[in-house]
Amino acid sequence: YNCGICKFTGGTFKGNQATSGGGGIHSSGSLYISGTATIGGTSANGNSLTDTDAGNGGGLFCSGATRFGYTYDGTTESAAAWSGSVSSNSAAFGGGIYQSAGSLKFSSSVTGSIGGSGKANTASVSGGGIYSKVAVTLEAGTISYNTAESSGGGLAVNGSGAVTISGGTISHNTAKTGGGLNLTGAALYMSAGTISSNEATNQGGGIATNGNVFIYDTATIGGTASSAANKATGSAYGQGGGIFASNASGTVYLGYKTASSASEWTGSISGNSAYNSGGGIYCAGTIKMDTGTIGGSSTKANSAKQGGGIYSGGTLEITGGTISYNTAENYGGGIYSGNSSGDTMIMTAGAVKANSAVNSGGGIYIAYGCAYISGTATIGGTSSTDGNKTTGTSGQGGGATVCETPGCCLYLGYDSSAAVKAWTGSVSYNSSVKGGGVYNRGALYIANGSTTVGSGAIANNTASTAGGAVYLDYQSAKINIGGSARIPAGSDGKHDVYLEITCIGESPIIFTSALTAAGSVHLTIPDSFTPTATGKDLITSTAVTGANFNSSVAKFCVGKQRSTYQTSITVTTNTGTALAKLVRDSSYVSTGNVTLPGTAITTPRTSGVFIAGRTFKLPKILACDHECTQGEYEMYCNYATAPTSSLGKGTDYPAYRVCWYDAIMYCNFRSIAEGLTPVYSVNGKTNPTEWGSLLGNATTGYHVSTACDWDVTITYTNNGWRLPYEAEWEYLARDGNLTNSGQFLYSGSDNLNDVAWNGNNAGGTTHEVKTKNATPTLKMYDMAGNVWEWCNDWHTDTITSGIGFTGPASGTVRQARNNGYAHINFLEYRGDGSAPTTRNADLGFRVVRTVVE
Repeated sequence: YNCGICKFTGGTFKGNQATSGGGGIHSSGSLYISGTATIGGTSANGNSLTDTDAGNGGGLFCSGATRFGYTYDGTTESAAAWSGSVSSNSAAFGGGIYQSAGSLKFSSSVTGSIGGSGKANTASVSGGGIYSKVAVTLEAGTISYNTAESSGGGLAVNGSGAVTISGGTISHNTAKTGGGLNLTGAALYMSAGTISSNEATNQGGGIATNGNVFIYDTATIGGTASSAANKATGSAYGQGGGIFASNASGTVYLGYKTASSASEWTGSISGNSAYNSGGGIYCAGTIKMDTGTIGGSSTKANSAKQGGGIYSGGTLEITGGTISYNTAENYGGGIYSGNSSGDTMIMTAGAVKANSAVNSGGGIYIAYGCAYISGTATIGGTSSTDGNKTTGTSGQGGGATVCETPGCCLYLGYDSSAAVKAWTGSVSYNSSVKGGGVYNRGALYIANGSTTVGSGAIANNTASTAGGAVYLDYQSAKINIGGSARIPAGSDGKHDVYLEITCIGESPIIFTSALTAAGSVHLTIPDSFTPTATGKDLITSTAVTGANFNSSVAKFCVGKQRSTYQTSITVTTNTGTALAKLVRDSSYVSTGNVTLPGTAITTPRTSGVFIAGRTFKLPKILACDHECTQGEYEMYCNYATAPTSSLGKGTDYPAYRVCWYDAIMYCNFRSIAEGLTPVYSVNGKTNPTEWGSLLGNATTGYHVSTACDWDVTITYTNNGWRLPYEAEWEYLARDGNLTNSGQFLYSGSDNLNDVAWNGNNAGGTTHEVKTKNATPTLKMYDMAGNVWEWCNDWHTDTITSGIGFTGPASGTVRQARNNGYAHINFLEYRGDGSAPTTRNADLGFRVVRTVVE
C-alpha cells in the first residue's frame, strides 16, 4: 500500500488478492514504474479481487499520479525505460489498472504492455486493461489482449479527463462496447500510434465514445492486413467498426488538433468492419474531415452493410481528404448520410472515390436530409479506376443515391443554406445498372458546373441499363437545374438522364434559373410512356419564363428507351409547348483495338481496302449504330436545302443534302456541347463559329456556304465525335470480320432487301433509320443502303499497302461509302468520291469517336 512516493523498478507482484481495490498494489500517492517491474504475470498467477461485482483494479488501484516509464529524483520526474507488464489480473472495473484520481501516463520510453497474448487482464464490467476516471496519456507501449464484459476492452475512461495518445498500440482487446477504448465524457486527442485488431460485439470495435475525438498527424485506426481490422460484430447492433460516436452533441474531428485548429492528418481509418453500419465510423453527432483517408486501397477497405466508410446520423462536413475503396453489402459504400430529416452532409473539397455498394449508393447514399456539394468536391475522379460503383445485378446510383424520404435532396453547386456556390468538381466515372452518376428518388439540384470543355458537373458516368448520368425513379423525384449546370453525354454514348414512368407527368424537370451553358441534356423515357394519355408536364418553372424558358427548354432532347422509336410522341412543358427536339435514343457500338492481318479479303468479292500487305491498328471507337438523323443534326445545324416529304422528312429520317464540311461542323459542335475534345480544327481553332464561311445562327443552326474551302486538320486521337475513316467504316460494315470466312455480299446479309433501302425497294426516297435488319454481331444498321455516308479520308481510286488507315495524305475529293436509296452495289463498292461541298439528296453521314484510355 503506497500513500507517499513509490518507485517500482523491478520484481513482480503476482498471485495477490484484495477485497475491493488493488489486488496487487493500492496507491494513493505517486507511483513511478520503470525497469522490468511486473504486476501479475501468467494466467495462473495474476492479481485479483474477492468482490467480483464491484471491485476496482485487479492489479493496481491508484488515486494519485501513476507513471509508467518514469523515475523521480525528489524534484523532477523524467522518462525511464519500462519493459515489464501489467497482465493476467482481474476485477469488475479495471482488470489491470483502476485510476480514480490524479492522472495516468505512459512515457515514450515504454516498451512494456498492459495485457498481452495469453496474459489478458479481464474486467467483468468495464476497463479490461485500464479503467480511469481521470486523464490518460499514452506515448508508447502496448495495451493488448484485454477483455471487458461490458465496455472498454483495452481502456475505459469515465470522466472529463482527456485521453491523449501520441504513440503506442491498442490492439486485440474485446468488449461489448468499445473493444479498444470506451470513452464516457472524455475527449480523445490522437496524433500518432495505432488502434487495431480490437473487437466489440455491439458498438465501437476500435473506439466507442460520447465525447469529442481529435485525430491528426499520423494516427491510424485499423490497418492494411485483415488481422489489423477493428470489428463491430454483433448482429443486434454491429455499429462503428473503427469509431462509434454516440452523442448527438459530440464531434469527430479528422485532421484537427483542436476544434478551431486544423492539423494535417496523414494517417487513416482503414480495414475496419461493422456487421451493420459504419465500417470506418458511425457517428450520431458531427464529423468534420479536413485531411486524411478513410479506406485508401483495396487492402484497406472499411466495410459494413450500410456506410462502408462512414455512417453519419447527424452532420458530416468534408473540407478535404479522401474516402476511398470502402464497401457496403447494401447501401453507401463510401458514405451513408442521414438518420433523420434534419441531418446534413456538406462537402466543399476532397474526394469520394473507388467505393462500392452491392445495392445502392456506391459512393454516397443519402437516406435522410440533404447533401450540399460545392468547391472542388469530387464524387468519382478522372478515370474508371476512381469511379464509385454498385456491384449487384439491380444496382442503383454508382456515384450517389437520393432516397424518397420527405425532404431528402442532393444539391450540386450549392452551400448549406441552399445558396448557389461555385463548384468545379464533378460526379464522374461512376457506374451502376441504373443511374451511373446519381439515382434519384428525391430532389436533385444542379446549379453550377465547370463550363470548361472536357469537364462537367456530371460527366463520364455509365449505366448498363439506363441513366448514365441520372436515373429518376419515384413520383416525387425531381431535377432542379439552372445556371451553368451541364450534364455531358457519358463515355458509353448513352443518354444522360432516364425518367421512370412514375415521375413522368409530374413535372420532374424544374428550372431554377435559365440554363447558360452550351450543350444539351438528353432525356430517355420508357417504352410505355404515352404523353397524350397523361396530359401532364415534363418541364416546368416559376422562376424562368418567356424567352429564357424557351431557350432553356431547347437544351433538352428526348429519346425512347427502345430502338423502335415512335415519331408521333409529343412531350409538353407547363406552357403546353411541345418539346423542341425529339431524337432517337441512340445506341453505340464499341470496338477494341483491331490490328489488320495484312491478308486480302477476296471472298465472296475482293475488298479494295483490306488488301495484302496492308497492316495497321484501328483505334478503339464508339460508333453510332445508325446514320445521323434529321432530329440529331438539327440540334446544331440546318440545311442549305431542307429535307422534303417526297425525299423523306422527319426526326428519324437520315439527314441528307449535307456536305462534308457540314458534317465535320456538326461533329465539333456536338463535341463541344458534350464536353469532349473536338477532332477538327481550322487555323488552330476548334469552334466552327471561328472558321468563317458559316451561314445561320446559334438559334436556327448553321450550314456552310458553297464557297467554303477550309484547310482542315484532323486529330483523330482526340475523343470528340468525327466521321469514320474508310477502313473503320468497312470494318463496321463487315461486322468486324477480317477473314475470308463468313463474309456477306452486302453488310449483314446476302439479301440486299433485308438490310438496306435500295434501288429495288426504296421507292426513290430515304426511309427512317433502323427499320432494316442489323448486322449479326456488331448490330450496325443501314450500312448497305439508305444514304451514302461521308468518311474522313481523301479519295483515291486505288489503295496500296503503304497507305495507312487514315487514307491518302492529300486529295481533291472526299471518300463516301454505302449505297444511296436509288442504288444497288455490293459491300466493297468505293465509288468515285465527292467534292467536300457536295450536297446530294442521298448523301449523309454517321459518327464515331475514338475511345481515349
